[in-house]
Amino acid sequence: MLMSEYVSKVQQGLLALGELGGPETAAVAERLATALEPAVQAAFLESLNQLVQEFNLRFEQAVTVTLGPDEVQITPIATPRVDGPEPPTPPSPPGDLTARFALRLSEELKSRFEQAAAASGQSANTWIVRALDRSLRDEEPGGPGPWRREMRGHGRS
Repeated sequence: MLMSEYVSKVQQGLLALGELGGPETAAVAERLATALEPAVQAAFLESLNQLVQEFNLRFEQAVTVTLGPDEVQITPIATPRVDGPEPPTPPSPPGDLTARFALRLSEELKSRFEQAAAASGQSANTWIVRALDRSLRDEEPGGPGPWRREMRGHGRS
């Protein structure tokens, strides 16, 4: 699905309303329609994000949203079948999870983290947020950073 089609419909509606007020109002509506494009795209993406989160909470089959410059794709996440009890869900990182961050990465890396997320039964977004949270906690002073991991005890060679 193309975001520009939905943004264009909102802009066309605003332009049609502007024409009702005469030429001066139409000119203001045209400028507003152009200026509103980023806000409309952000609202559209936020609604898709909420839809996917609700879907993933309600149904066994999870999906992920992939964004291109103008294209949005919703893809099912393959969840592996595991016999026995389900593993415990790791705790969510603190915070309200409303901030957004655009990330450019190679297709290979994207594929690797999507596979890791699917293997753990999480959405790619959840997996990335938790991985980043763990990584940053490791780097905090007093945290278990890589230089603080050590083994102690007695051994013989």
